[in-house]
Amino acid sequence: MTHICVLGRSIATKAVASAAWSSVAELEALDNFDVIILDLTTAESADRDSFATREVELWRFLCSSPRDDRELIVIGHATHADQLIALCPAPQQLDGRQYRRSDGLSDGFDRWFDSVDRFHVAFGDGWVGNSAGRVAGTRTPLAETKTGLALGLTYSIASPSGGTLPIHWLPEVSVGSLDESITALLRDRFGIDVLTEAPAWVDAYPRLPRHDVAAIDVDGIRREITRLQGELAASEATLTSEGRFVGLLYEQGPVLEVLVRDALRHLGADVTEPERRGGDDGRLTDPTGRRAALEIKGIGAQVGLGHIRQLMDWVDEIREQEPDNEWTGLFVSNAQRLDQPALRGEAFAPNARQRLGALGFSSITTVEIYDALRLQQADPDFDVAEWWRRTWLAGDQA
Repeated sequence: MTHICVLGRSIATKAVASAAWSSVAELEALDNFDVIILDLTTAESADRDSFATREVELWRFLCSSPRDDRELIVIGHATHADQLIALCPAPQQLDGRQYRRSDGLSDGFDRWFDSVDRFHVAFGDGWVGNSAGRVAGTRTPLAETKTGLALGLTYSIASPSGGTLPIHWLPEVSVGSLDESITALLRDRFGIDVLTEAPAWVDAYPRLPRHDVAAIDVDGIRREITRLQGELAASEATLTSEGRFVGLLYEQGPVLEVLVRDALRHLGADVTEPERRGGDDGRLTDPTGRRAALEIKGIGAQVGLGHIRQLMDWVDEIREQEPDNEWTGLFVSNAQRLDQPALRGEAFAPNARQRLGALGFSSITTVEIYDALRLQQADPDFDVAEWWRRTWLAGDQA
């Protein structure tokens, strides 16, 4: 695919990049283009200082980044283009507009010269470019009058850095519009169709019946897409919210603590957040009113005796603060957290399990909480109260 850029004129197509002189982007991006078309006919009307700055930058870019496979097409002649004028032969008045094609050179330019009837160009030895680059090699007419006068030229500019830049110079058209001629050039030489932008009055003109039907269909589909996008966003949010609970099987630290508290809420408990950093991991009241301090731990090995002492400290502290309420401890473990649940052994070391029972505290694993969520969502008859009763059973029996 040929990448084309038009500078000095905006072209109504996405197939080529284009920009007026006042809005030409950074020139380094031009290196991505295989064909650069310079419309110097608009330079006269551009802001003189702004154009002069852009012109110097453009000339330096073209001369410092020569590519033999790049094609430069220059249209017209700018009298105040001090640098780019080296690319432009001086037009001279032409009598009559008949021309003949220079065989093998003017492919794609034929219709351009159908619109030329005022000027021809001279290309004598005195035309040598400027200090940044000079005309090199043969200057060949793109088209000639019957008397041998050149109407357009193909030549090259040699740069101090080495290499040459092939150039086609085209005169300003005098019949029809330049936009139409550039459109024909893009189509004939590069196979690019440029659609004419519809005038504003077209919107108010009666449309074909099938056009109306198609417009209604498109509008309906767009509304449906908007509705589905809203549903998709809501479903994606639900997916993220529900999918996070798989972390109960392998997470640790604060991430695991948040997941456990949220899961216990889904299982009917009233769970409060920790009151301070370094204290208990939250407190809960189950559906029957039983209160417990939480210690939540995700580790790669077994729960040790030191972890049980932490829970004992939290329960003692709460009992001192609320002597009129009965409080117990619930240890939530994710021991051997990176192993598959089916391959995990006993979550507690023997002395830790013994101490937990002696204190009358209960324990549950995050795998058991995950399984309870799964059963609750799958079975509408899932008995939450019974699940909590079994959770407390081990501590009560101790």
